[in-house]
Amino acid sequence: MRKRSSPEEVPVDVNGNILRAGRGRDVHSFTSGKDTFITALALHRAWKHGAAYRILMIDTSCGKTYPMFAGDFFAMMKTVSMYKGEILGEWGYCQKSSYYGIYLVQEIDTDE
Repeated sequence: MRKRSSPEEVPVDVNGNILRAGRGRDVHSFTSGKDTFITALALHRAWKHGAAYRILMIDTSCGKTYPMFAGDFFAMMKTVSMYKGEILGEWGYCQKSSYYGIYLVQEIDTDE
């Protein structure tokens, strides 16, 4: 597993979606990068952009989107179980260069 850098602040847009890259005109506010959150996320979109893969997860209960680094996504998929296409877990924020994303801190058992 790669070493993660935890940002002090994570930029979000007016709807609370995490913005993948640093500061720009779309930044509405910042959330603390040291916090974690618990929710069920599903894969929203994945696409290749140049040499990099872009992964976007979505909270199906509210529609907020969260970018995820491809390495974190592929490592997570080896160990998690999905229920109806969603992964229930505790999620944290990470940063690589000027880009922001999330990673799975711990999966939460659904007892289904």
